Amino acid sequence: MGVKDAFVQSVKNLPKIIRKIGLIFYKLFTGHVPLESVGGPIMLFQVASKSAELGVETFIGNMALVSVNLGLVNLLPIPVLDGGHMAIMG
Repeated sequence: MGVKDAFVQSVKNLPKIIRKIGLIFYKLFTGHVPLESVGGPIMLFQVASKSAELGVETFIGNMALVSVNLGLVNLLPIPVLDGGHMAIMG
């Protein structure tokens, strides 16, 4: 797949990924997904490590998913997630 085809495919897949992440947020807030399934940097490293063992394509796909997820989380107006608490504590 060339660069142009990859770009077109990623633009097509992005809305699907955003919908899935939104559904997960909804399920977290309604209690259908346990909060224990949410992780921090250590879990992110573990996911990256496992996906790297499965190959470059899997690794890049998972890291793209993490990137979109972090982008959406940073758009949420939740002070604990945006670093605002550091300014208040300092």
